[in-house]
Amino acid sequence: MLQRTDERWMLLLRHRCVVRASPHFLWVVVITAAVSLGGGTEGIVLAQASSAPATPGNPADCTVSPRSPEDLAALLTAPPGLIRSGMDGTQVATPTLPEGGSPADAATVDLVTATAREGVACLNAGDFSRLFSLYSDQYLLAVWGGVDGPDLSDDAIAARIQALSSPVPQPKDEQLVLIAVEDVRILPDGHVLATVINNRGGSRTNFVKVGDRYLIDWAYALPNEGTPVPS
Repeated sequence: MLQRTDERWMLLLRHRCVVRASPHFLWVVVITAAVSLGGGTEGIVLAQASSAPATPGNPADCTVSPRSPEDLAALLTAPPGLIRSGMDGTQVATPTLPEGGSPADAATVDLVTATAREGVACLNAGDFSRLFSLYSDQYLLAVWGGVDGPDLSDDAIAARIQALSSPVPQPKDEQLVLIAVEDVRILPDGHVLATVINNRGGSRTNFVKVGDRYLIDWAYALPNEGTPVPS
């Protein structure tokens, strides 16, 4: 049976509890986040967008290989990231929103859309060990590092790893729907910037290519202009 601290940590992993603490927990969900990421949307010119329709994130589509127990242990014992620092009331410097770039080709749009779609599926599946595989190493550590605080015992680390590796699907009426991936641009450094929108909000998301796929490398809050509605 989970101890009380484990129960609280499991609640922290549920998106309806964390989304108001940081837009990074759900990189595609921004609901008046308490953590300001800086940057803005001024000067963004619409470029190529995905033609994919609004898509409920099917938990069965979360098929990326999960993070290893060693990766998760390193994450739990890492220096405090953005979420932990926010919980502790500590200010953390964050990147500013990149500008410029050129419209992405259709193949690149398809690849970043695939990552966004699978990310929504993993969130709906409540499968965090797989969701974290869609984050770059630097993004994962910068945001989630040391989220449960310092000086964890070996037993506590093992319990957290078990929790992260034990999917708890979201109720169907709370699941996310991917609405659009648009304004996809290739930046001078090779990263790809895109606006990712779902039924609870959106973010300007920075993707980096690792191997044959794009991973989420940072997220920037968009102004809250109401809840998007799937068409």
